[in-house]
Amino acid sequence: MRTPSATVVVCAHTTERIGVLGQALRSLDAQTRPPDQVVLVIDHNEALMTYARLAWPALDIVAADDPAGLSAARNTGLAVARHDIVAFLDDDAEADPAWLQRIGAAFADPTVQAVGGRAVPQWPGERPRWFHPTFDWVVGCTHEGSPTTPARVRNVIGCSMAFRASALAALGGFDTGVGRGAADALGAEETELCIRLRRLLGPDSVLFDPTIQVRHHVDGDRARMRYYLRRCHGEGRSKARVASTQGPDDALSSERAHLRATLPAALGRCLGTPAGLRNGGPAQAAAIVAGVLAAAAGYATEHQRLARQDRLPRHEEAIA
Repeated sequence: MRTPSATVVVCAHTTERIGVLGQALRSLDAQTRPPDQVVLVIDHNEALMTYARLAWPALDIVAADDPAGLSAARNTGLAVARHDIVAFLDDDAEADPAWLQRIGAAFADPTVQAVGGRAVPQWPGERPRWFHPTFDWVVGCTHEGSPTTPARVRNVIGCSMAFRASALAALGGFDTGVGRGAADALGAEETELCIRLRRLLGPDSVLFDPTIQVRHHVDGDRARMRYYLRRCHGEGRSKARVASTQGPDDALSSERAHLRATLPAALGRCLGTPAGLRNGGPAQAAAIVAGVLAAAAGYATEHQRLARQDRLPRHEEAIA
């Protein structure tokens, strides 16, 4: 059987990450299975585009299409990808040397259409004492409660994921109405896409394999409570958007399971064990509750906004 060829797409939008962007690209140079193509998408930043073309002339460097934001940038990379597999690596993530080799091995199963792996947070110092691992998704990493062995899942996470190019083409790429822009804390674009993928190509189409690993850098701002709450609120808003188009059952299935099982168990360890009480358990428990409330508030706010929007007459109807 022919080994599938692979394009890796890296999207970047700010000059503030040039250092870690260089580390991400160097991690691709160090792969045991080198990528056949690396596409660097610059999302509406002329200074970064100029720098990138001088620093990495061997890469395919392209400007993101409108609108600004991660979904459109990923679609731009997809449009110039030339190979069987399209893998996405965040500009602040470093892939382990066997990352792409293991992605390719996962696609040996013809039922697999999307693959994601484990993202380990690289904190700017020590992990904040109040930040519980069940909320590592806030910084784009694999959270406590995720599978510890290969498993079929609802969705992959965005900092490290790969798809068959044919599947992305069939889906029309990422929905630009969902996901992160340069100045907000939204997300869930990969969740929305994976829901559509599973409906089109089967419920077992998406694989999580924790041996496919990256290290995801966390900058100082994202290690603060202010960002934590803003990101939780933004995730709630994002899931309301996904629920409005894909239905709440799929949009919230993983979140409901996390809320029912993982978080109560974490609270019990934080407050009900001597080790938890010694190691910041009360602060972690408070942050867990605050995060849940912020996400719920974000969901309710966006759900109400979308409901009001749906009730407004279209322009043509208002004229009539």
